[in-house]
Amino acid sequence: MSCEDFVDEPQPQAEVGSEAVFSSPEGVRAFLTGTYRALRGFNDELANTTASNDDSEGYGSLMNTRTVVGNDFVQPAFQWMAFEYRYLARESSNSRKVNFVWNMAYEIINSMNLLIEGVEASGLSENQKEEFIAEARAIRGLMYFEAVKEYALPYAAGRDNVGIPIYLESASVASTGNPRKSVGEVYDVIRADLEYASANIPVERDFKWRINKAVADGILARVYLHMGLWSEAATAANSARTTYGAGLAPASYADGFDVLESPEWIWGLPFSADQTLYYGSFASFWDGTRYTPTIKANPTFVAEFSETDVRNLFTPIANDVLYDVEKFEANPDFGEDVVLMRVAEMYLIEAEGLARSGSEDAAAELLFELQSNRDPMFTTPSGNTGDALIEEILLERRKELYAEGLADFPDYRRLQMGWSRDASHPAAFRFALEPNDYRFFLLIPQAEIDANPAINEEDQNPNAPGDTWPAAK
Repeated sequence: MSCEDFVDEPQPQAEVGSEAVFSSPEGVRAFLTGTYRALRGFNDELANTTASNDDSEGYGSLMNTRTVVGNDFVQPAFQWMAFEYRYLARESSNSRKVNFVWNMAYEIINSMNLLIEGVEASGLSENQKEEFIAEARAIRGLMYFEAVKEYALPYAAGRDNVGIPIYLESASVASTGNPRKSVGEVYDVIRADLEYASANIPVERDFKWRINKAVADGILARVYLHMGLWSEAATAANSARTTYGAGLAPASYADGFDVLESPEWIWGLPFSADQTLYYGSFASFWDGTRYTPTIKANPTFVAEFSETDVRNLFTPIANDVLYDVEKFEANPDFGEDVVLMRVAEMYLIEAEGLARSGSEDAAAELLFELQSNRDPMFTTPSGNTGDALIEEILLERRKELYAEGLADFPDYRRLQMGWSRDASHPAAFRFALEPNDYRFFLLIPQAEIDANPAINEEDQNPNAPGDTWPAAK
């Protein structure tokens, strides 16, 4: 589970060069290893776009983007992530971030389609085929999920809203293209992929950066939560954390959130000194030893934590009202690992799913188990029910998952909630968004509109008040 595992594995394959890639399990594993490396360090240099830069490299940059567009954190200066913080990156079809998310998702989707086709046509055993296809479909489902959240309305807004293109066969996206299908159709693919993965992928894994059943169930729990399938979300989250087998470990908050072997990490991405993103790494945007000023915490958010909460990793800045964030530690060799899924998140998904599906007592008990584990000030459950309990769970998501790209802005978006920034933000950037405001979403890249004959300017997302969404095809 060390960072060197990417080196020890067979050489990763970015493309299928011959049938030899699929002639042995080692060849397929090498292909998958290349995919995980693309996930952790994707940039668009090979695609010859403008998307490659420190603010647009790897999955960690997507996490940072989803953090700085909310209210809980502030980017006080014109530094990296300032375009995202000021919503400029969301509103240009040529921005690095618009291109980065789209290209990362569809390049990896196409790679998984290639793998599935190659494995199906190979002479591997049926059991080997099933396991490799399950892993590939888990990755493909994850990429569709990440993309549809950024470029389309949430599932709760209606299955018939316009979504994103679907590709279930390998294709050269430079020469052929598919139209934008509905949100419902995209989620049908996501759900089918992840449910297949959950049923067929092994529990055991050789490296912690690979998706296994616990990870597949955790991603599926996120998907069900976004779909409003509350009971299913609770069940999948429970399966993820119990399959993983480790419980809550509050002491891990002191390890700098940069260690893949951390007991609460169900899944993460490893980095070593010779395989880093350097200043494009996730922690560079948090640790002042890299970029200064880095992303800061809003004092109204910090006020939600008691002094005894292990998650209270904030330091007031001299002569300023903002706070430094000490949750993520940057290593001198840039080799800090990136967290993608933790046990605590599964507790919170399960609690929300239970609360919204009529099992409030069980939800409250689970929530209190997490709260009392993090903070000795919690000696009894709050006693909240109904909407108050839901609000308590959403607050706990912000406190537990802050800067991991999962709470605050992403929750407002999935739940179609109005939202605004408070006075801790510069006046020019105190955005106020209505439910489903166009600024919750990215534009379709102009490069896609220019290259894909099935998508034209009329298929572009709204980009101003009063703009309407195009129809699905």
